[in-house]
Amino acid sequence: MVYREVLRLSSPTVGRLSECRKLLFSIGSGHYRSRSFHSSQRMPATIPFLLADIGEGITECQIMKWSVKPGDRIEQFDDICELQSDKASVDITSRFDGVIGTLHYEQNDMAIVGKPLVDIEVDDEALEESDIPAALTEEPGAPENLSTAEMHLKEDIQWTAETTNSRTSKVIEAAEPPAENTALTAPTPTTKSFPKNFGIAMPAVRHMTNRLKLSLAEIPGTGKDALTSPVSTSYDSTPTSTAENATAEDRHISLNAIESQMFKVMTQSLDIPHFLFTNQVDFTSINLFRSKFESDPSLRCLFATSSGDASRKITTLPFLMKALSYAFLQAPKLNSHLDTESGPQKPRLILKARHNFGVAIDTPQGLLVPVVHDVQSKSVMEIAADLTYLSRLARAGRPQPKHFKDATFIVSNIGSVGGSVVSPVIVRPMVGIVAMGQIKGVPAFREDSDGKEELIKLKQAHLSWSADHRVVDGATVVRCVEQVRVFLENF
Repeated sequence: MVYREVLRLSSPTVGRLSECRKLLFSIGSGHYRSRSFHSSQRMPATIPFLLADIGEGITECQIMKWSVKPGDRIEQFDDICELQSDKASVDITSRFDGVIGTLHYEQNDMAIVGKPLVDIEVDDEALEESDIPAALTEEPGAPENLSTAEMHLKEDIQWTAETTNSRTSKVIEAAEPPAENTALTAPTPTTKSFPKNFGIAMPAVRHMTNRLKLSLAEIPGTGKDALTSPVSTSYDSTPTSTAENATAEDRHISLNAIESQMFKVMTQSLDIPHFLFTNQVDFTSINLFRSKFESDPSLRCLFATSSGDASRKITTLPFLMKALSYAFLQAPKLNSHLDTESGPQKPRLILKARHNFGVAIDTPQGLLVPVVHDVQSKSVMEIAADLTYLSRLARAGRPQPKHFKDATFIVSNIGSVGGSVVSPVIVRPMVGIVAMGQIKGVPAFREDSDGKEELIKLKQAHLSWSADHRVVDGATVVRCVEQVRVFLENF
């Protein structure tokens, strides 16, 4: 009854709005009591879905994609969103059956661990008390002197009054003729035929046209109902000077999760004094084997892995990794971690028994370094199979945190992109890294069986090494590098 009375009084006139305010005041002060029975439906409970800790010390994740939108009904284990941490991509699923409420983040925002990710409306009957955060069990803002029916009635009346004021504002604005419409009645010197809304634009577009010194009267609208849109401002606009043509503006972009992690890691590496060394390695014999392997099916079956995988193609990287593992048996310092956390005044080296080599992979999301574990106990073909699997995961953006754990040394194949020599950067707590350049054909002299020199073509590549000079001396590095070269050239 009161609701109908407010609707009757809510027409856009001053007198009736005054009566409506008096009625609202009487209800808000408790002087008015409804004479009819008011009942309300059982309201669903809205609970915040918190972003749980996904491990590895991660405190924030980037929202890559939302799988839901407000109003969608979901069930348990349905996907809510896809998150990208600084190490892996994770799908977040629902723990409740209900309806999606508010999304607390936009796509590409950074979500904080332990903070609400999304609100979900669930039925009271299906909700356990343990699922409700403690902050939601109290209602400090609820008035004590109003019944539930009166609270719902007051909310309805307040919504009606706000809607009425909004409509009144729109009517007043519509009654005032816009100053821009004068351009519609003025004769135009052009012979072009434009729609009826020609010359009408939103404030943002007007600001753009003023900055570009363009006239709306000469730009036909390409937006909805022929309104002028930002795309329309390029119509028949011929700059008269170089200054007017310089309309491009700088863009400010945020780093994604992978780039942010790279920033942190490389900043920490600035404290490491790098010992740099470069040598050339002859890959001619390995390239001959690769050619035979790719062209001979029987040879591929002979070198198939224990899982039956007989790959059609093999790169030089597995050979380099296996040669490194052999050399590290004689130079274990290069396969170690430098511990400066337990005792800053007394750092120590942890010689790693397992040879877990991180491999730098260029992906659309940025540089990822998944790890091939236990290289010392695997064959070249098994290493190649692991590299293929990790590369596919990384480029698809689907690696898991376990694929980045426990690296003891890093190998980078910069030659797959281009270039020969590079200064690779060490990543803490490791003490070394190697980067392989592009394999190129180079001329070289060799003595034949008669002792005469002959000109031949070799397939060579540069290996660029970096070692932490605080704990590894140059002689140790050079001896290890020579062992790697001998293994590769006598395969």
